[in-house]
Amino acid sequence: MRAGGRRTGIELKYKTTDLGATIGGEVYELRNHSAQDTGRFAFLADLMRLEGLLEAGRIDHGFALFLTNDASYWRDTGRRDRTDEDFRLHEGRLVHGALSWDERTADTTRGGHEGPIILSGSYTIRWQRYSAVNGSECRYALVEVPAGAESQRASR
Repeated sequence: MRAGGRRTGIELKYKTTDLGATIGGEVYELRNHSAQDTGRFAFLADLMRLEGLLEAGRIDHGFALFLTNDASYWRDTGRRDRTDEDFRLHEGRLVHGALSWDERTADTTRGGHEGPIILSGSYTIRWQRYSAVNGSECRYALVEVPAGAESQRASR
């Protein structure tokens, strides 16, 4: 996208869990995407892709946006022995450096999502409330990938 003479790269992930609702007469049927481990991997791969586009001079800055009604993306369970631990996106998580699947991860779990993901920047994941419907909350994390910023980068 080009705006104001600046080239902006935008990556979007939209992952849902089951939800049926009627709002203003319009029916919504969200399905369960499951596979949160590969969903997390894909979002972080988006950050790596944006960094690569910046380094190649193809864009001037970028944004990665994750929208979901699946609380397992923003909640920290406290467990630290998961095979996708490097890819966790819970509130306040700082992601940076080389991120890889645990060696115990089955090839079928990876599903073509190989690694490692290598981030040159550091990003603090911050989730914001987007909406709530029938007891299901939807949140988003917007992570800016600015050009030339080598210090910690925070999502908004």
